[in-house]
Amino acid sequence: MIKTVLFDLDNTLIIYDEMKFASNYFPRITNWFTDLFPADDFNQRLIKATLETHRNNGSKTNLELFLDLFCEGLSNSRQEIWQRFDDFYKNDFDWF
Repeated sequence: MIKTVLFDLDNTLIIYDEMKFASNYFPRITNWFTDLFPADDFNQRLIKATLETHRNNGSKTNLELFLDLFCEGLSNSRQEIWQRFDDFYKNDFDWF
């Protein structure tokens, strides 16, 4: 019987090299969106939307809030954008 589940949200339980992770992660995920906008724009959108989910007041799910911010000003559907993220995590993402 599972009695406790721990989430290491601040890298205190499982120490990993955040700089190594970021230097591998951002170029790889950015490649999945290069046909939509430049890498700098993608990275700014990703960081902004991710940081805002940390301040979510509960009026929306984190997914709704993330997609609202990330997709702001894009003509692509939220479903198309989310599918790209999903495809990246299913097919290209690893823990380096």
